[in-house]
Amino acid sequence: NNNYSIFNNFAMAQKVTPLEKVIQDIKKKVASDERITLFDVKIVHDVAKAQKNLAGSPTLTIARGKVLDKTQKDELIKALRVIDKNIQDEIKIFPYAEIGELSYGIVNLPVMQIRDNPKHSAQLITQAIMGTTLRVIGKSSKKADWIQICMDEDKYVGWAKKVDISFVNKSSYEKYKSENKILITDLAVNLLKEEDKTSKLDEKVFM
Repeated sequence: NNNYSIFNNFAMAQKVTPLEKVIQDIKKKVASDERITLFDVKIVHDVAKAQKNLAGSPTLTIARGKVLDKTQKDELIKALRVIDKNIQDEIKIFPYAEIGELSYGIVNLPVMQIRDNPKHSAQLITQAIMGTTLRVIGKSSKKADWIQICMDEDKYVGWAKKVDISFVNKSSYEKYKSENKILITDLAVNLLKEEDKTSKLDEKVFM
């Protein structure tokens, strides 16, 4: 196949395999800005799985990793199978099993810092105000008090302190997003017993 030969020669010249070149090309198409998405996929060759599956090839070629949504995954797998129709799909999409049921969150402090790595000295990517919703997409093996997140509002991906987030399940997350919100702009506000300015003070809230 002339097209495959040209493609293969180009890939070799760039010191990547044809399958790796496909991953690079699809990533540029569906996840060009790494600040606002997750697209981490690699090609793995597994001898043990090939033997277990009695595959014709001495190794089993696997596309393994994580992306944020199904459309990214589907487009990548379709393109990879043009090169290798037997490639095995081990690409995870959100929500990720390793995160568990509490894969969603709500910012629980006035301003949350989001950084590009799980440490205080890392570059600040963006900030999120109290009540902003997010998805939990990763954990740090070395920093258990940090969590990787994707913000719903501006789509930024980064790392935040666990203590700054209230973690919820999908149903609680969807219920919270569907409800009307009240934004308090004063530094302090009085909560009254009834809808009357002369009503007894129930509580005073400080922002």
